[in-house]
Amino acid sequence: MAHKFLLKVVSFETVDEIPSTWPETECRALLQHLEFSDAESVDSEQLRDYAVMALQDLEIDEAAQALLEFVFADKLAKGKKQNIAEDIQKEPLWEEYPDLALHEPIFNIQRLFNLAFDSAPKPQVNRIQISLHPTDAPSQAYLSQILASAKPEAFLVRCMAAALPDDAILNRLFEDPIAKAAFPEAEHIVWHVQSEPSPQQVGGRPGHLLTLYSPQRWSNELEDADETLCQPYLDEPSNAN
Repeated sequence: MAHKFLLKVVSFETVDEIPSTWPETECRALLQHLEFSDAESVDSEQLRDYAVMALQDLEIDEAAQALLEFVFADKLAKGKKQNIAEDIQKEPLWEEYPDLALHEPIFNIQRLFNLAFDSAPKPQVNRIQISLHPTDAPSQAYLSQILASAKPEAFLVRCMAAALPDDAILNRLFEDPIAKAAFPEAEHIVWHVQSEPSPQQVGGRPGHLLTLYSPQRWSNELEDADETLCQPYLDEPSNAN
C-alpha cells in the first residue's frame, strides 16, 4: 500500500558542528592519546579547550596525524591516514572523500582541527528542520514505526529527494535506491536525526518535526523547496537500511 506524507521545510541553516561531537569522554581520551599530563584532573567543562591547546602545541602536520590516528586507529591503512591528514589542512574532505562512510568522522575531526588551526577549512553542514505529516491512518502508523526504528535515514532521504529538483545531485547519483532498492548510503547523507511531535496537525492528523544534519552537497537545494506531497519507496521499518 502506498503511503503519502506532506513535507515542509520549516527552517534551514548552516552550522559547524553536529550534536554530541567530541563529548567529555572522547576529549579526555584524546588528551591521553596526546600524552597530555594530568588529563584525568582537567575539569569537564574545560576538556575541549585543553584538547585544542594540546593540538596547538604540535606542528600542524603532527596534529592532523594525531587526530587521524586517534579516530581511526587501525581501521584505516597508514597511507590513507597520512593522505587524509595532509588533505584536511586545505580541502573539505567531509564532502569530497571518495568513501561516503568516512564523511561524518572526517567532519568531526575537521571541527576540532579547525578550532586548533584556523588556517584549516571550517567544516559546514546543513541543519534542516522539516515537518512530516501523514495523509491517512496507515501512513501515520508507518511514520511512527519508521521514526522509532534504528535506521530511519533511507525513508528520510527519499522524502528529501522528492522535494528536490529531478536534476539535483542526490536524485542523479542515487536514482535506483531512492526509487526502488536498498539504500545503505542514506545514513551517510543524513548524519543525525532529532524527532519530536509537531505542534500542528494537517487534516486533523498529528505529524513529526524533524531536525536533520546533512552535508551541503546533498541538501543545499532544500532551502528553497516548496511544500511537497511525497510518496517514497518504503522499506519495512524493522529492515530499513
